[in-house]
Amino acid sequence: MSEARDSMATAIAGLGNQIRFALADTTLAQLPDYDFDSIEVGAMGGSALAWDVLNETMGHKLNGALRIHRDYSLTQVSPDSLGIACSISGNTEETLAAYEMMREQCKCVIAITAGGELAKRAESDSVELIRVPLENEPSDFQPRNSVGYLLTYGARLLQATGIGANLVGEIEAAVIDYDNHCDGIEDRAKETAQWINGNIPIVYSSASLFNSLARTMKIKFNENAKYPAFAGALPEINHNEMIGFESDIGTGFRIIYLSDPGDSDAVRNRFSTMSRLFEERNITHVQTRKIDLSGDTRLGRVLGGISFGDWCSYHLAILRRVDPTPVDFIEDFKAELAKTRSFTRG
Repeated sequence: MSEARDSMATAIAGLGNQIRFALADTTLAQLPDYDFDSIEVGAMGGSALAWDVLNETMGHKLNGALRIHRDYSLTQVSPDSLGIACSISGNTEETLAAYEMMREQCKCVIAITAGGELAKRAESDSVELIRVPLENEPSDFQPRNSVGYLLTYGARLLQATGIGANLVGEIEAAVIDYDNHCDGIEDRAKETAQWINGNIPIVYSSASLFNSLARTMKIKFNENAKYPAFAGALPEINHNEMIGFESDIGTGFRIIYLSDPGDSDAVRNRFSTMSRLFEERNITHVQTRKIDLSGDTRLGRVLGGISFGDWCSYHLAILRRVDPTPVDFIEDFKAELAKTRSFTRG
């Protein structure tokens, strides 16, 4: 298991290097410059995470709506849309199904993958293909570790097609910001993993960064530590979820608030008030912790938050003597599905 731990740690530590590589990559093909009115992304699991980050940190710079479809089908697609089918493995059945719909419904389609069936179809259909280079990554590299690559290639793609303005500049500034503030992230994440161990983690963030921060960290607990975890957004959880903690069901909960300096005072006050009331009401099975994100740019801080979640879930896996890299249950589930259906072309 030690080699697997090393390969996961290498992938986590390589976030900044992924971004720098993708920024410098000269193999990006000539991309179409059309007048698109929306961007429709078909992606699942780890291949979808970067698009959430792009949408929540740079969506205001896009000329059209960016919609992420985690499904077999697309909704709200106009004939003037750009379709992006994104799957690191290239074999995600939902994304392959979405790709076929994109070819029928979208003005232009682009595939982003490291290989697999999606690459074969794109080449066969003469669809523009962006290959994610994994040659220098560990052989068991996981799609959930590809945020740096996909975020950067996605930003370059949308800027090149005229949909977004100065997205590459935002990425360049963010990776410098991240590099300047990443010291100490792993140490704090490791200590937080020790605090969580044996309890159920629940991750909160502001609603505006829910998918980039809270949801992403929750997913990393699931996949890296093979551990149940949940996520929510402030202020919504104060209107419902919070009251559920009054019941002691024999399980401890550890609530993490990933706090961005851009969060409103009202949101921060809600978390501190909730934490205080837990103590005053003697709700001892719940403990809370605020993690302040550091950096000068919103995207740089989000990258730091993602890194924190990666390291925290990694060290929780180590504490539990669990291999953080493979997701055997998910692969076995896919194999069961493959017995009854096929998404290869006839």
